Amino acid sequence: EEGEDDLGTTPVNLSPLVGRVYVQSPIAYGVASYHFDDAVTAYISYENAPDVWRLSDGSRPPDKKYFTGMKYDASTQRFRGTVDWAPLTFGQCSRWEYDFVFAESFDRITSGSISVFGPSGQRDPSRDYQFSGSPLSSHHDFSAIPRLHYTLFSDPSSVSLPVAA
Repeated sequence: EEGEDDLGTTPVNLSPLVGRVYVQSPIAYGVASYHFDDAVTAYISYENAPDVWRLSDGSRPPDKKYFTGMKYDASTQRFRGTVDWAPLTFGQCSRWEYDFVFAESFDRITSGSISVFGPSGQRDPSRDYQFSGSPLSSHHDFSAIPRLHYTLFSDPSSVSLPVAA
C-alpha cells in the first residue's frame, strides 16, 4: 500500500518498547545501551562510555545518539534503524544500520545484525556484528563475525552513575 515501508509500518510506533533499556551486561548501562523512551524515540546511550571512545575529531560520543529511519514491525518484533556519524566517524565507521528481533517476552534481543559502513560510506561486511540470543557459553564461537548479547535492564534505580569532578 502506498506510503508503507517494506515492514508494513508507517509511521514508526515503538509502543511495545517504551521504557525499556537493553544492555550488554548489568554494569553496561550507558555503555552503548539501547534506550526506548517513548513511542517514536530510540537512542544509544554513551553516558558511561570508556574515556578512550572518541570520534574522529577527538570528542567523546554524545550521551545520546539517536536512531534515524526507524522501522518496527510488531508482528515479528523486528526493529530497524540507522546511526549516522557523518561527517565524523566513530571507530572508523561513518554509519551503522541495525536490524534486530526481540524475544517474545522482550527480555532480550534474539537475533539480527549491525551493518557497518566505513569512512567513505562504503559497506564493510568484514566489520559487521551479529546479535546472539544467548550469552557466550562454555564453547567458544570462533566465527569471524563478533557476537553481541543484549538483555533487558531490569532495575534502572540501581544505576550508579559516575560523579563529575
